[in-house]
Amino acid sequence: MKKILKYIIIIAILIFTTSCSKDRALEVHVIDVDQGDSTLIITPDKKSILIDAGEDIYARNVIRELKISGINQIDIVVATHFDKDHIGGLDKVLNNFKISNIFVPPGVVSHQDYYEFIDSCKNKGIKPSVISNFVSFKLGTETTIDFLSPIYSDTKYEIESEMTDSEEINKNSIVFSLRCLGHKLIFTGDIDSEVEDSILNLYNLENTSFLKVAHHGSKSSTSENFIKELTPKISSISCGYGNRYGHPHKETLNTLNKYKSRIYRTDINGNMTFYFTDKGIYSKEKYE
Repeated sequence: MKKILKYIIIIAILIFTTSCSKDRALEVHVIDVDQGDSTLIITPDKKSILIDAGEDIYARNVIRELKISGINQIDIVVATHFDKDHIGGLDKVLNNFKISNIFVPPGVVSHQDYYEFIDSCKNKGIKPSVISNFVSFKLGTETTIDFLSPIYSDTKYEIESEMTDSEEINKNSIVFSLRCLGHKLIFTGDIDSEVEDSILNLYNLENTSFLKVAHHGSKSSTSENFIKELTPKISSISCGYGNRYGHPHKETLNTLNKYKSRIYRTDINGNMTFYFTDKGIYSKEKYE
């Protein structure tokens, strides 16, 4: 009887240890919002980061993914920049969840989605933090966030100045790296190759595990210099099926393939989830 009890205890410990090991992962949920961007990150200690929320019409996709993932409170919301295909759905997300912090780039724009986003922030009693100088901080016990841009971008804006040019808005995107469990992940908004070069001049970004490819795979971004430095194991592209821009562009795909990055696209796979552990990277689904 004692031997049986001993074996039961050993098996229970093994099951507990295994389940804890599986739980100790960084999750990256790439949410399909058609020709837009949205990513949910869940850290090993269950802190959550939402980056963008696609256009207004796709907010339901984001809300559904958050609820399926068991998210009741979002620790950090990052509005990378103020294009409609990035912030259009954020007001609905803010209205449906508790929010701790919101980060935005400098500047303002004039369109309805931006006004609705700002109104939702006010209704929540949250003043967004503007990324206009260097910020690096720990989120939980194992995750570090470093904001790389627009702080060091060649194009700088006063906090209250209005931006009207789409190219300038893209250049002003928040870019940040996330370090966790030995992995480095880069999230890029809609920056172009000029901003990529500025970032390369200031940071060592080599050996990146995951890259959120900028601007839906446009050839204006993802320069060879940038990819050669990062050599990302995985590159994720968010774009709509048969979109009118032709994203992702062939030039971008060729560059990523040249440096042997595994490319995954929302227009082919829809929603995608990747898990990063101290042992490696895996997914529970097979993606093309």
